[in-house]
Amino acid sequence: MTTLRKAQELEQSGDLAGAVRLLVQAGQVEAAVRMLLGAERYRDAGRLLLQSTGVSVAGVGKLSGEGRRRANQAATCFAKAKDYELAVALYTALGDPLRAQSLEAEAAEHGTGVRRVAAPTTGNSELETLIAHKDYATAAKLAFKLGEHEEAGRLNLRAGKPYEAAICFHRAGNRTATLEALTRVGRDHAKYRNACVQAIQLASDLNRLDFALDQFLGRFVQVKPSDEREAAAFYRLSQLYRSQDFGENATEVLQKLLLFDPAYPGAAADLAALSEEAKGSAMVFKKIVRDDAAFRGAGWRTRAADLGLPDLPPLEPSEPRMGPRGTRIDSALNGSPSAPASGPSGTRLGPGAQRPTRAAHGSDTDVPTNPAVHQSTQADGAPAVAMALDALAPGSVISERYLIQREVGRGGMAAVYEAVDLELEETVALKFFFLASDGELVKRFKQELALSRRLSHPNIVQVFDIGSHAGCKFISMELLHGKSLGDLAQEGSVPRGRLLNYLSQACAGLAAAHAQGVVHRDVKPDNFFVTHDDILKVMDFGIAKRQSKPGMTRAGFMAGTPEYMSPDQITRFGSVDARADIYSLGVVAYELLCGEVPFSGSELMEILNQHLSSKPTPPRAFDPTLTVELNDAVLRCLEKQPDDRFQSMAELGAVFDAEAARAGD
Repeated sequence: MTTLRKAQELEQSGDLAGAVRLLVQAGQVEAAVRMLLGAERYRDAGRLLLQSTGVSVAGVGKLSGEGRRRANQAATCFAKAKDYELAVALYTALGDPLRAQSLEAEAAEHGTGVRRVAAPTTGNSELETLIAHKDYATAAKLAFKLGEHEEAGRLNLRAGKPYEAAICFHRAGNRTATLEALTRVGRDHAKYRNACVQAIQLASDLNRLDFALDQFLGRFVQVKPSDEREAAAFYRLSQLYRSQDFGENATEVLQKLLLFDPAYPGAAADLAALSEEAKGSAMVFKKIVRDDAAFRGAGWRTRAADLGLPDLPPLEPSEPRMGPRGTRIDSALNGSPSAPASGPSGTRLGPGAQRPTRAAHGSDTDVPTNPAVHQSTQADGAPAVAMALDALAPGSVISERYLIQREVGRGGMAAVYEAVDLELEETVALKFFFLASDGELVKRFKQELALSRRLSHPNIVQVFDIGSHAGCKFISMELLHGKSLGDLAQEGSVPRGRLLNYLSQACAGLAAAHAQGVVHRDVKPDNFFVTHDDILKVMDFGIAKRQSKPGMTRAGFMAGTPEYMSPDQITRFGSVDARADIYSLGVVAYELLCGEVPFSGSELMEILNQHLSSKPTPPRAFDPTLTVELNDAVLRCLEKQPDDRFQSMAELGAVFDAEAARAGD
């Protein structure tokens, strides 16, 4: 049940205060305001709006954007509540004297005098002078002495002192602003760990868990607690993660807690419960990949069904045959068949080549758009979900937040829509997953989404939020416009310098993922998207990505795309590190520079054996104009032993940067 639905039920039961409190704690201030306005509680709505700006009445004149809009709304609410004094003060501070005078006249008609806000005191004049000279730190101290605690908090933020700002907001009783200030405290700040403890307590009280908090706590939870106070915070954080269905995160925190105190009350039992919940997740995970792979090869099965032909019994070849290059495989080493991707085979990249199409979040979807395939390829219960999504016409509003603009594309596992986020007033992509009837599948989806939300970088597609509609889960993400790197390269008209720049950007995005302990494991041209502004985005962090986490991948399970898989990924998929991605990016670089991948074939094992034992042809054999340094860098990426490759994406990215500068545009 969504927070809004719970709040609506509370309101219907007569507990308006409880409903508003729930919405505010969830950060849904505007929904709370609408509820108060519906009950004609105008004064309370105005107070909530003013509080959400984080400043006092005297400070609203300095607001802009959303803050100023809310201050104006607050003034309107106070006017409707006949609280003329406060409404006039707000309009005056906002620089709207006409409305202020109009309300004064209205107040006089009602026999109510309006006391004008007194002129600034000497202290306030001094404060304004300090602000004018941008001496925010001193101004913050003065504001605090004057009792303007929220103003002091805001000034401390402008002075780059988030910890001090948090103290001020706490004194003002603004818990949301306190938490937000705490999450800005630097990891090298002397009070960082204390800030983490306080942030966890506030987040738990507010039942609030977002990307900023998760990122902020990253270093804090990397080591075990140092004292009982931190231990209590660790346990409280584990409960918060569990309440939001982020079992992996809760497991990590509990493991660290038990290193500090193996007998910490409740920790061992919670960890055991999480372990039980995770059992069987590998099979669920496998199902996601299998269904996705099955969809890719479903075109010919659908055509056969159209002719009324019965399904053939499954064949059991001694070795699975390969579909078109670029197909991801699922457990090919343990005998399960791999489904081909749509599109003809071939190893050359060049103008006119038919690469299996993948769309990006901005203009296309990352699955084919043939709705006829739904029935035979979706997870159990998915056809009904897909039919429900058919009703999402332009103009529909999802979760009282997302205004549907159009369907971008649809496939067997997902449908993608362009929508407007009414809260943020931004256009986003909504990706709906057909996982309706499989509770374990939904749980797995949430766990994998938690991973995507940890990654924030200009070269990584940004995932914003998760929601539910018509019985299926959806994620909101950054809306992009452009083409995949594979499509651009196949057009054959991209200058070498620009391709090298794209590779450098790929290094930057993957380096950010590696810094969070995330290995991509499916690096290939179709998982890189280039926007119209020439910004490369790394995509598809949704399958088997967490590095060295128990339960995420099991023995005998492998996912990836054969032409791009490292030897270590082939032989020990579950324990690979960032250097596996370096190998795969080396394959991508080889393909972009030479026009074909280093290893190819019609049989799966043929390709895998080449990765394990064959030497690639040097890139300069295809193009003698390549520099020796670039040739050697690509070959170094393709070394069989991880220790012989580049040891970080930053190191490799520096080479691509230098070569891009040398090549020009």
